[in-house]
Amino acid sequence: MKKILIDARMIHEFPHGIARYVEGLAIGLKSRKLDYELVFLVSARTPKTSSVFLFQTLVAQSIFLSPAEWLEIPKILNQNKFNAFHSPSLSAYPYLPVPYMVTIHDLNHLHFGSIAQKIYYFSLLKRFAKNARVLSTISEFSKKEIDGWLRGSRTDIQIVSNPFEKVDVDTLSLTSSAPKTGYFLSISGLKDHKNLKTLLAGYQAYRNSVDKPFPLYVTADAQGEGVTSLSSLTNSTELMSWMKFSRGCLFPSLYEGFGRAPVEAAIAQSRIALSDISPHREGMMGVSEESLVWVNPTSSFAWSGALLELHHEKKRPVSSTESLQLQAKFSPDKIANDLDPIYRNMLIV
Repeated sequence: MKKILIDARMIHEFPHGIARYVEGLAIGLKSRKLDYELVFLVSARTPKTSSVFLFQTLVAQSIFLSPAEWLEIPKILNQNKFNAFHSPSLSAYPYLPVPYMVTIHDLNHLHFGSIAQKIYYFSLLKRFAKNARVLSTISEFSKKEIDGWLRGSRTDIQIVSNPFEKVDVDTLSLTSSAPKTGYFLSISGLKDHKNLKTLLAGYQAYRNSVDKPFPLYVTADAQGEGVTSLSSLTNSTELMSWMKFSRGCLFPSLYEGFGRAPVEAAIAQSRIALSDISPHREGMMGVSEESLVWVNPTSSFAWSGALLELHHEKKRPVSSTESLQLQAKFSPDKIANDLDPIYRNMLIV
């Protein structure tokens, strides 16, 4: 039986977008009867609770995105007689001994990265993408952007979107640490493209405009009057509970490849204020405008106005019907259905 090695070394105790993408792929693929073998490459930091351990695994010594992987991964592929390799991230290699697939989620580092990151994209990742047996991404937005970056040299870019695990929203309950009188929640980070500073400035203006402002909880290590950090919150079910019972969820990003967190907030049936960028528009297709506040991401005044709309409940929570439709659209099974024929074609099974 032919074998594919999938890189999962980016999965560790603090979940992020690419790691959760790989987790979802494993869940979806496990439900399918495959006529090839999947093996996941993990690190010593990969939690044993990860869904990738539903499959056979190999432990790599090299750190994810370190030059040491350029030597170790080809050696692993040869020694274990793998027939193909999937790099589900921006991890690129000067040489691989087997056909490979690479999933580039976005070009964030070309816009907001360091000089070293930009050199990496142009000197290694670009050539790696051009020479891949399969090149994929996660959204129509990213597909168009990557196509432009490669100057049309790949006309066969595939879309394998983000998988989201099924959630029974009705069973979610307000966590003991969440205020019962209402709050805002921002699922964001401190990187420049996450644009949290603008949101925080808008929040302070909002606080000054109402008698009883709601507190703001942020999943980054942020500070300010009325602001509380939830940076230690990593449990996805607990995060969904925070989303569901919030006055509104806030997403101020300047750039995303897809925008996973807003879709999660919609699944959790929250009210949502989010930056008016193409990836967010794409992710929110099927969600009523009655639940969404579109915001100019660079304007703190606009964010203050969005918070006032949510404060006065001018938007309704996303409906249960819309939540279920999103879960069906982005289910692990659906994504596995998209990925399986791509793997089969790569192997010529």
